[in-house]
Amino acid sequence: GELVLHVSPVLSAPVMTAVTSLCALHPLLRPRVVFSDRHARPAEDEVDVAVRLGDIGDDRLVAKKLGGLRFVIVASPGYLARRGTPRAPDEVRAHDVVAFAGPRGALHPWRVGGEIVDVAARVVVDSGIALPEAALCGLGLVHCFDFMVAAHVKAGRLVRLFADRDNDQRDVHSVTTTAKARTRGVRATVEALQRAFAPDGWANAQGDAV
Repeated sequence: GELVLHVSPVLSAPVMTAVTSLCALHPLLRPRVVFSDRHARPAEDEVDVAVRLGDIGDDRLVAKKLGGLRFVIVASPGYLARRGTPRAPDEVRAHDVVAFAGPRGALHPWRVGGEIVDVAARVVVDSGIALPEAALCGLGLVHCFDFMVAAHVKAGRLVRLFADRDNDQRDVHSVTTTAKARTRGVRATVEALQRAFAPDGWANAQGDAV
């Protein structure tokens, strides 16, 4: 039958890898994937499994940690040639920054080596999937998940900054209700997601190339 999966658009690549595996192993299952940065409520919305970044926000839900994703700061070689390469976190403030704003309009904080960096956004986007393209266009520095830009960094189209520092990491969880967690389709979906977000899975394998 149909199974509804709710996920942030920024996680579309690893999630669709999980869906591909799910369909191959369970041909009778028909996933419907809803992409939105809004927090879905499996107990109230027509959602079987939601994938959430960061805090779960509801202890009534059954949550499974899928993995952790690292943030990196990148920029294009052209931008760095024009503006110079920041060598210390406080130098980021002098650069053009493309920032991400969440559903409520708050800018996502930047952290370098555990230190919060105050940035003045030159451009603000409300979709994380636009961040790599903004960096490639030379708009400025971008703070995004490593797997999103790994191929560009490997190819030399983008440059990773502060690679010697531990950057921010965000946990990823699947959430569902107690009743739905017992169903075969939901169990299979969570297992497929865990494979995709595992240390040797799609998302982290891509990130290791950064």
